[in-house]
Amino acid sequence: TEARLKDMGIETIKQLHSISREKLVGEFGVHGEGMHNMARGIDNSEVEEYTEIKSHNRNYTFQEDTKEKELLMKTLSLMASEIENELKKEKMFCKTITVRCRYSNFDTHIKSRTIKFPANDSETMLKNAEEFLSEFLKDERKVRQIGLRVSNLTEKKVEQRRLV
Repeated sequence: TEARLKDMGIETIKQLHSISREKLVGEFGVHGEGMHNMARGIDNSEVEEYTEIKSHNRNYTFQEDTKEKELLMKTLSLMASEIENELKKEKMFCKTITVRCRYSNFDTHIKSRTIKFPANDSETMLKNAEEFLSEFLKDERKVRQIGLRVSNLTEKKVEQRRLV
């Protein structure tokens, strides 16, 4: 199709728009009718809503760059609480927890972990986030932005089994 369009001198949507329906149908058959309509923004297909959520995340940019662990943890805690509420409302659990740290020079570092048992509680998110934050704070640069993301979502919590 691309080669045939180029042979006709058509390389842009604007050029395709200028070609008559008859010429396109003559050259491409039924497909030509579709190209004619698409070039004009005509699409009669049903709108399908795709609502599968693949992750939840929050980011916060500080007014002043900081290295204060207490402030950073408080911020992550607020994010984790919001994400926990969303997960519980949706009856979802996450398997992957990610923290993103953007330093004052805009250099961005990301740490992520897939946990053994899916969770939807802020305590699990924060336990991992604090560990990642400790690594980020080893750098001498101040933090400009911090982010928390949970992904690899599932509807079911895998039960922990005990060996007796």
